[in-house]
Amino acid sequence: MTQNLLEEFAGMIETDGSFYIGFEKDTSKKGGRKLGYRTRLRIAFNQKPGTMTELLKHFENEFGGKINKGRYEIESIETLAKILPRLLHLLKGERLFDGFWFYEALKLSQQPFKKGPGGGRTLKYYFQFVDIMYNINTIGENRSQPKKYWHSIINEAFGNEMDSTNLIKDIETINKQSFQKFQLTNAIKWDEITLSPYYIVGMVEGDGSLSMVLGIDKNYKFGIRIRPSFSISLLSTEQNYELLTKIKKQLKCGDVSHQGKKAYFKVQSLIEVSQNILPFFDQYSLTPTTKRANQFFFMKKAINLLQTAVTSKDFINIIKLTYDIHEPYNRRTSKNELIEIILQKEKESNN
Repeated sequence: MTQNLLEEFAGMIETDGSFYIGFEKDTSKKGGRKLGYRTRLRIAFNQKPGTMTELLKHFENEFGGKINKGRYEIESIETLAKILPRLLHLLKGERLFDGFWFYEALKLSQQPFKKGPGGGRTLKYYFQFVDIMYNINTIGENRSQPKKYWHSIINEAFGNEMDSTNLIKDIETINKQSFQKFQLTNAIKWDEITLSPYYIVGMVEGDGSLSMVLGIDKNYKFGIRIRPSFSISLLSTEQNYELLTKIKKQLKCGDVSHQGKKAYFKVQSLIEVSQNILPFFDQYSLTPTTKRANQFFFMKKAINLLQTAVTSKDFINIIKLTYDIHEPYNRRTSKNELIEIILQKEKESNN
């Protein structure tokens, strides 16, 4: 298992992946009991293949799993058991805690079925699974129902007429204590660690952005304000904020902020992007065919041109490169309208 690729894989899980724990409809019978559902675990990326196909194929070849219905998933218990312990040592943000609950569900799923009459999964097994399912941050379709909904289904399937309240409370207490212990033993000493550059690359592949921001401003020579923008976003939690702050310190640039339910690491200074961000991705490359690699290619060309831009032609070329990256943020005017502003400004200055 290639360490660099595993670190990139962990970074992508941090920004774009999910640990899914849930129930799936199942009409089979085990031990004479019919629950109507089977437990299901999977790691999945939300990115659809498209330009990500080459990178996802690397993951598929290295870690197993498959590209299914438009996204990459790992569902085999054997494969998950092989990869998850190593991932838990690499994750640093909120996904670390999701990884804990996922690992608890995985260990539970690895328990052998009860043999003999009345065999199969036990009542306690299903109650444990439900509690874990409601502790993980990844929200699946099963979470649309309250916990009690699943408790009643399980009790009914097992013909359980006893009050399960005490058993459920005991399970919840034990799980809570296990999680608190995990938090204490895995508390990250941020000043003592260095993030793998491949982990940062993975985060950018998952939910990063490399772009040029355009704005109409009459105080500028050709009436257009142009600046680069690099960012990584995560769910706004204390753990994720610490992670983004660590990236800021390690890359020696940018700012970290909260915006609604998201936390962002952003670099919007031309000097900082040129001196810190571009050299980083020159050394630690994004996978050539991915969307982020395409953004980086055009962003770098636009920045290099911006640093020496003098003529209206230069600025028009930057506008065109910016639209090659993607439609610019907050764009209320078209590419042709921006070009027209530049030409009009040049005409006015020549009169």
